[in-house]
Amino acid sequence: MRPNAGWRRHWDMNADPLAPPLAQPGTDWQRNAEDYLALIERGRNSVWRTFAGCLLIVAAWLGLGSVLYFLSADSSQAGALSTFVVANLGILVMLVGLALAVIALQRRSLLTLVTPRKRFDWQRAWQGFAAFFIIAGISFAVECVLYPGRYTLNADAGRLIVFVPAILLLTPLQAATEELVFRGYLMQSLRTFTRSPLLIVMASSVAFTVPHLWNPEAAHGAAAIALYVLIAIFLAVITLRDGRLELAIGAHTAINVFIAIVAGYPDSALDTPALFMADLFDPVYSLASLVAGSVVFYGWCFLRRAS
Repeated sequence: MRPNAGWRRHWDMNADPLAPPLAQPGTDWQRNAEDYLALIERGRNSVWRTFAGCLLIVAAWLGLGSVLYFLSADSSQAGALSTFVVANLGILVMLVGLALAVIALQRRSLLTLVTPRKRFDWQRAWQGFAAFFIIAGISFAVECVLYPGRYTLNADAGRLIVFVPAILLLTPLQAATEELVFRGYLMQSLRTFTRSPLLIVMASSVAFTVPHLWNPEAAHGAAAIALYVLIAIFLAVITLRDGRLELAIGAHTAINVFIAIVAGYPDSALDTPALFMADLFDPVYSLASLVAGSVVFYGWCFLRRAS
């Protein structure tokens, strides 16, 4: 064996000559889901490594993230833009713990959190983004028709020009980080304990919801909390259905970018001067539109190809 061949094998996505051929996306959801979840077996997936990895991710998020929040809070110069940047960086620090968990503990490639293939599929991510951004736009238009006067042109929208570069840079990274952690590392890790896709989807969705309970939207009651649960279930289902993570990354990014740039509301976790601002956050309409949008998205991405 050549020097460093073992290291190179660790990063080679097709290193296992005995691995079964991959199912084509959208042709067999059980096979796609199994291929995706089984990626944890390309590394060292003992129970203690799995738990230690989870602790590393949480420690990085709470430790490094808290430092960033405290620095922002102590700064008298901190404004809305710096608060937005720090809030996103607070999520991105989870990548530090994630990288240690996957590379150092499990000895596998970060790409195995995304796909069983050789490279990230940018086209699939863009498809997810475009599809859900259009769906969000239609939902926004319907809401304007059903509730005239709810949205008004933001008088402070001129400041959006300053925010847009930060939104376009940080929001995709923030959304991708959450997908890598919850739909990637966590769902694959849960396979160590159960082979049931249903249990994996539900457990990862609850885990995704818990930290979001500290968002301002959660104060609006059960419908707002259900909104987070449904988003998590939707993203988990399309990940397993597609057998890869790019579609969920694109859809998650579209949701956040649309709220940050196009249609915001008071006390949003994404505190930006969006082009249009609602006079209130309506969790019931948001929940109903998410249900409808998820069905349309799923049908567009999967069912139309099967027909």
